[in-house]
Amino acid sequence: MPLSLVLILELLLFIKVLPITEFVDEKIVKYYPKYKKFNIWKKRLILFAFFILIFVILKFIIVNIIMIRILNIPIEEQIYEFINEYLKVVG
Repeated sequence: MPLSLVLILELLLFIKVLPITEFVDEKIVKYYPKYKKFNIWKKRLILFAFFILIFVILKFIIVNIIMIRILNIPIEEQIYEFINEYLKVVG
């Protein structure tokens, strides 16, 4: 299974399980009251987009800034090598 698909499924699980969704819902309603009238799929899509944005920001901060620039760890190359080895074993 591709790594990006696994990450998307994890994000969907976090949206369903974590209580942060209610917190985000309250903040959205505070600035955009019509949000209460949206159907559940539109609300989930907005939450999913929010979590993807948070995920991308955290990935950029953790991987690119901390691990590569500060600690000088070639983490991206290691991730790509791991994916290639996994694909060789599976495929």
